[in-house]
Amino acid sequence: MVYLVRDKHKFDVGLMNLRKSMELLMRDSDELKHKGFEDFQNVIKEITQIDNGYLGALKELHSQKDARDFELAEERIKREIQAMKSITHPNLIEVLDTDTDGKWFVTRYYNKGTLTKNSASFTGNFPKALKAIRPLVEGVAKIHEAVNQAGDNLGMVHRDIKPDNIFVSDNNELILGDFGLVYYSEDKGKRLSNTIGNVGSTDWMPPWAARRRVDEINPKFDIFCLAKTIWSMISDTPILPFWYYEDPEFNLECKFPNARYMSLANELFSKCIVEKEKDCKIENATEFLKAIDEIIGIIENDADVVDISERVCGACGRGKYELKVDQDDHVLGDYGLRSVGNRKFRIFVCDHCGHMLLFTGQGKVPEPWITKKKDS
Repeated sequence: MVYLVRDKHKFDVGLMNLRKSMELLMRDSDELKHKGFEDFQNVIKEITQIDNGYLGALKELHSQKDARDFELAEERIKREIQAMKSITHPNLIEVLDTDTDGKWFVTRYYNKGTLTKNSASFTGNFPKALKAIRPLVEGVAKIHEAVNQAGDNLGMVHRDIKPDNIFVSDNNELILGDFGLVYYSEDKGKRLSNTIGNVGSTDWMPPWAARRRVDEINPKFDIFCLAKTIWSMISDTPILPFWYYEDPEFNLECKFPNARYMSLANELFSKCIVEKEKDCKIENATEFLKAIDEIIGIIENDADVVDISERVCGACGRGKYELKVDQDDHVLGDYGLRSVGNRKFRIFVCDHCGHMLLFTGQGKVPEPWITKKKDS
């Protein structure tokens, strides 16, 4: 159970300010205006703003008689406290107070709510979404790199990264919260559950993790969730089904045909949002951070890059463009074209729907398009 709580000591300060303001209001309205308060409502507003800075979210364990499995729940909340206290990062939720017996803890409260409620500003804007989530990925890297006192990696996996579990600070920074599903790989001998079942939020977890035991997952789980979160931020759609980011209905290049860099987004997703674990090319958050920085570098250099590898067809959203005619070929008639003078062409054709792209003139074909020529 989670409650909104207030620091009593800080709230007392607010009450003191309120009493002083009341006395001021009753004594001299001219002095009140001089201090910048036009009316009593503004006085109350300022006091409320002061007190809101000391709000916290208290998470409490159900009583033993109300809990379905009290021992399991008690162990989970202790592990959650342990995880949050062992790692500090500006983009990981902060623990303000805990119970020594591990029955409750208080974290910072974020008045703006979750990313789910604040995602509209990222719609159709891949660079903005990427730069916003980058610091949070740094925090996840801290989780994946955490070590014990002996210097051994703890193998921590968050397992619950999704917009509903990411909070927005007053400075619009993204803060990852709720470590309730965190797992330590070094605890393989101490399973919290002896059953096979879902090990995360069903709509966000990778398909290859379904029906696995908790001790069978790894940081790739979090990478899948982070990539789907980025997709959700850009698409303004709550949930991406499975790994279907390339389907026309969910393909960002199709949804935002005039937005730049969406091909880079799909290239990133191709390494993370995959059906099979062996196809996930990014091992952990440190590698994911590197991939993000590479893309941000391309964007900040204002490189007019079509893609960083094969480009998804913009017409059907399913096929890949293949080089059919190189600059030294003169078989344009096969494509209903006729060469004029010494002008040379490159023609790329989608291997699924046949959509064609033509490059000609003195402009240089972007490097990522210079691939092996396919036989026509």
